[in-house]
Amino acid sequence: MFNKNERARVLGMAALCSVLSACGGGGSGGGADPSTAATAPGPGSTTPSATTTGTIQYAQYQPTNTIMWDAAWSTTTVSASTSFTTTSKQGSIQFPLSGVNEIVSTSDAYATVSWAGPLTSGAYKFDGNILMGCDAAAADRESTRVFVSSSLARVKDGMVDDLSGLSFDVVDCALLKQSKVETLKINADGSLFMSTFNATIPKNQVFDMLNPEKYPGILINNGDFKTTGNYSGHAFRYTVNGVTRYAIVIQTNVGYMGTGIKFHYLLAIQR
Repeated sequence: MFNKNERARVLGMAALCSVLSACGGGGSGGGADPSTAATAPGPGSTTPSATTTGTIQYAQYQPTNTIMWDAAWSTTTVSASTSFTTTSKQGSIQFPLSGVNEIVSTSDAYATVSWAGPLTSGAYKFDGNILMGCDAAAADRESTRVFVSSSLARVKDGMVDDLSGLSFDVVDCALLKQSKVETLKINADGSLFMSTFNATIPKNQVFDMLNPEKYPGILINNGDFKTTGNYSGHAFRYTVNGVTRYAIVIQTNVGYMGTGIKFHYLLAIQR
C-alpha cells in the first residue's frame, strides 16, 4: 500500500505522463495522447511519423552558454531512423547522441515509450515529431534536450497572433522528476501568462520573446534567482489531416547561479 505522500506522487506522475503522451524510462510510461488520432499522418502522407519505417530530421535544442538572440547561437541537426510493425505495435526511433545510439522504443504503438542511451527518460509528442529527453548524468536544469522535427513550421513575426487564446502545458526534466507541470497561456489580447514566473507580459514582449532573431527576448525580474531571468523561444505549428497543434521551445537562464551551463530549455505543448 502507498502512504499518503507516495500515493500523491504516483497520481501526479500518472497525470503528467498522460499530458505528455508517453514518458518514463526503463520500460515505463504513461497514457495515450488524446490528440494522436487526429494528428496521425495517414497512408501516403509525406509527413514522417514514428509509426512508419523511415527517417525523421530533428533540430536539437541542448543546454548552451549562448543566448538565442546571439548570432552565434544555433541548433544541431539529428537524423533519426524509425521502424514500426503494425501487427505487434512495436517500434523504435534511433539516432546518434554523444557518440552512441539513443533508442526510443515502444511495444504499444507509442502509448508509452522506453529510453535507452545517454537519455534515460522523457516525453513523446506529435507522432514522434517532438521528443524531450532527459540525461540522468546531468544536473537537473542542464539535463533537458528537445528535438523538433523538420515537419513542424516556425510561427514567427506576425504569425504569433495565431497563438492567441491557447493554453500550454510546460515541462522540462526537472519538472518531470517532480511530477509537475507548469502553465503557459496566451490570452485573447496577445499577452502571455506563465506560472513559472507568475506574471503576465504584454503582447509586444511576447512578440520579442518568440522572434529572437530580431529582438533580445525578454527579462523577467521577480527579485529571486528561481524566477528571474531571460526568456526567448521558438514557436511551432504541426498540421496533419487539417488539425493544427502548437508547441513552444523556451530558452531561459532562470536558476543559473554562475556555475555550469548558463541556458536551458523548457517545452510547452498545446493542451
